Amino acid sequence: NLALDNFKRLQEDNADGWKDSMKECIGELGTIVQMLFQGKSCRVQYMNGKIENINRAALTRVHTFTQGEAVTILSDSTKVKELQDGHGGWNDDMKTALGKNGRIVRIDQDGDIRIKVEDKTWIFSPVCINPMDNQAVAKEIPAIPPAECVDSDVDSDVADTQSNDVAEAIAQLYVDMLRGMPGHSEGAVSIVQAAGQGDLQAVKDWVKNNPDKIDQKIEGKTALQIACYEGYVDIVRFLLQNKANPDLKDSEEDSPLHYSAFGMEHQTMVELLKAGANANIVNKGKQTPLHIAVGKKSPECVKVLMRHKADPSFKDSDGDTPMHDAITQQCSFEIIEAVLGSPKARHEENNSKGFNVLQWAVMKNAGPAVNVIIEKNKSVVNEQMSEGFTALHIAAANDHVEIASALIRKGECNINATDKDKRTPLIICVSQGHTRIMEVLIAACCEVNAQDNSGNTALHVAQMKKSLPGLIQMKQEDKNVGTKIICALLEAKADLYIKNEEGRTPLDLMEDETIKHFMIMLSEKAKAAKFQTTQRGVMIPSDWVKMDRGEQYKRVLLSSDGGNGMMEKEYQMVAEKFKKTLGQAKILQIERVQNPYYWECYQLKKLRLEQQYGGSGCSNEKELFHGTLPTYVDVICKDNLDFRLAGERVGTLFGKGTYFAIDAKYSDLYSQVDKEKNKFMFLVKVLCGKCALGDTKYSRPPPVDPKNPTSELYDCCVDNVDNPRVFCVFDRNQYYPQYLIKYK
Repeated sequence: NLALDNFKRLQEDNADGWKDSMKECIGELGTIVQMLFQGKSCRVQYMNGKIENINRAALTRVHTFTQGEAVTILSDSTKVKELQDGHGGWNDDMKTALGKNGRIVRIDQDGDIRIKVEDKTWIFSPVCINPMDNQAVAKEIPAIPPAECVDSDVDSDVADTQSNDVAEAIAQLYVDMLRGMPGHSEGAVSIVQAAGQGDLQAVKDWVKNNPDKIDQKIEGKTALQIACYEGYVDIVRFLLQNKANPDLKDSEEDSPLHYSAFGMEHQTMVELLKAGANANIVNKGKQTPLHIAVGKKSPECVKVLMRHKADPSFKDSDGDTPMHDAITQQCSFEIIEAVLGSPKARHEENNSKGFNVLQWAVMKNAGPAVNVIIEKNKSVVNEQMSEGFTALHIAAANDHVEIASALIRKGECNINATDKDKRTPLIICVSQGHTRIMEVLIAACCEVNAQDNSGNTALHVAQMKKSLPGLIQMKQEDKNVGTKIICALLEAKADLYIKNEEGRTPLDLMEDETIKHFMIMLSEKAKAAKFQTTQRGVMIPSDWVKMDRGEQYKRVLLSSDGGNGMMEKEYQMVAEKFKKTLGQAKILQIERVQNPYYWECYQLKKLRLEQQYGGSGCSNEKELFHGTLPTYVDVICKDNLDFRLAGERVGTLFGKGTYFAIDAKYSDLYSQVDKEKNKFMFLVKVLCGKCALGDTKYSRPPPVDPKNPTSELYDCCVDNVDNPRVFCVFDRNQYYPQYLIKYK
């Protein structure tokens, strides 16, 4: 409802700029379908299907959908079908849900909504649903059972730091109250009020008349505490010079130093510590000022405390040290280095969940923290939890590839360490279907034939995946990756004939005769070292079919009906990824793209990035989707995707490169139908490397250090650095179109 001039002014400051067509958006109701540029801009879809990128400041919120809410689906099938593009797709079975009421099961990170209507759950764009105003009707819709509810990705440990915010809110509320109080001529109220208002002269006058009452309290708080919180250095210095107690606590047992930490006032901290304040004084929650400073993410306060011998290994009542908190809070490297890199840091200290500091950093995928700990104290890399898990087991369970590489290369950890069930990190990652970290471990020459206490090797386990304790597993297992795992293990000379405690070999566990034959053939090739390579020595994937001499590329149709066991598994793997966000689409066929030249270019680029960023697994490789036009399919298979065509159809919001998405439903938005109403999408291997926030003006990634003219560049641009969903890549050697999906 902004005036046109104001709206235009806001849009001119927006990354996507102003277009005259945006006039039609004024006063219209739309739905945010994607947040862009760290939330500063919003992709808004309107009921007519039009999509605009709008400055967030120009929008007024009318309604926010919540999990469990009763809603109504739009009834116009033509309109819904159009609005579903890029939001889970459409199939004719969805007509049964149109015009009906349901409840929200889950709201995806990108804003799309999973709704249960009667006994089926569908993915809808939020534009396709309306909130239900009739509460009587809403009550009749069955509630969603707890087992069906899927919570959003929220780190449960964030709750552990809520007490900091509560205490600060109380302190701030009290300061605000004091500011509004009328003055008093004498008594405790007036000195605390004067301190809260920053009135040094009033404080001096009061102390002159009442020198023995300098520590008097109101509502349990002293003038020194309030002045510390507010950052009034002159008042703090004066009070301390006149014998105010630097360690006097309030009713929550917070000291003036705690108040300085809550207020993020490092200069008042300096005055307190010079006056002899105890740097490790604790409050009711056994939190030291360092706990608070870390929770507030204040590098200045943290560094002041560390210089004055604050203990980074001190545990609060929840069993967390400031080191654990710094990792949980994803603090800046300044804080991580100051706290975890301190000579006083005891990295072997466990929190209440049984994780030492290194194990906790691995669990939280905190790479900078892992590097600091390894540099200071390699002795903790092989320490085991109560179940025998080492840091490398935890990395393997969660597919934290870069961290695993650091533990192996820098930490020199034992890659064949075993837990209480004699499982190695390789067995752990294979059991969860994590192919990337499996490749890292194999490259590090781990023991591929190690057996657990049931006699099973990784090749046994690949066919009998098991769950892990939730304690060490945050990332859920990848399904339908058996083809990749079996090939990789056999290429690494895994033994097909080793028996487990039940007397069964990996070959015995495979029921599919076609796959058995393939496994035997691949095992023999590995023993004879007869793998096919490109002219520059890059190994061709062992599951590629033979190509004729002079054949530049080949499209291999994957089987979906059990005709070829290995190809069927490969088909299922691709289909599973595709249907995760585009489950309402119908897959017609999946083809593997075999192009030796571009495969070689991709693998050589991968090797270079891995060498640049720390070793095997450090290229930030992902499998991403790319929607395309039917007329481009053969060209892409032959000559790869061409970033020089950027913006031809989809604009250049994050740069003039080639665009990829984590979610198939997003890429579906940019696929177009052929004469038979079929659409096409590629599943692409992409080397993302280091990512920067994109910008429409970029023709290449920005420099890592803008002040250095010879700085290395980032490797790609993204829509959101913290949680990227869209990637823009400028180097065609950084991607390889691996699979072509034809669908409706």
